[in-house]
Amino acid sequence: MIVVKIRVEVLPDKKQEFEQAARWLIDSQPKEEGNILKSIYQDLCNPNTFYYLEEWDSRKNLKAHFQSDKFRALLGGMKVLGEIVEAKIISGAREEELEITK
Repeated sequence: MIVVKIRVEVLPDKKQEFEQAARWLIDSQPKEEGNILKSIYQDLCNPNTFYYLEEWDSRKNLKAHFQSDKFRALLGGMKVLGEIVEAKIISGAREEELEITK
């Protein structure tokens, strides 16, 4: 299993818009091939911090997802509503930075 973790610091005045967009993304989008889970969590200690997580069955399907319009739209929305502070790919004990153009 491969996990994508993106930590976003949302602008306080954009928090409600971010939450609505995140719910729409999680609930209304059909799963892509190889996608096991998509979820988003709010940090209890910092209510403007959110963690977006995806689980994938293979690197092949993950790579196809990274090249999709859906993923580009997701990143674009995160950048408009806040700042991507951290983006990682986690596979077993191995972590690598997910290169996201700022």
